[in-house]
Amino acid sequence: MDIVLCVARFLLGLALVFYIWWLAILSIASILIVFVARTFNLSTTHTIPAAEIAAEHRAWLARVRNAVPISRLEETHSENRGLAILERPDLMAVAQ
Repeated sequence: MDIVLCVARFLLGLALVFYIWWLAILSIASILIVFVARTFNLSTTHTIPAAEIAAEHRAWLARVRNAVPISRLEETHSENRGLAILERPDLMAVAQ
């Protein structure tokens, strides 16, 4: 329904800019119909159990612990999994 609303709003704007009155009326009618139809949607919440969130969080922490750090030079390679080696600017000046 949201895509219908998006397209109808786009067409309404297009119709008002180029004075296409039949398209403007059709767009306004479809917008009103979608607004009324959306009021009959009674399932508006989705509850995620706390146990599921905790399990996903523990799995993510395990993946982070097992990740292999890579250097700055290797960040553009396919081995990069988002964990960079901690680099201190004061030590990098000495290494160069």
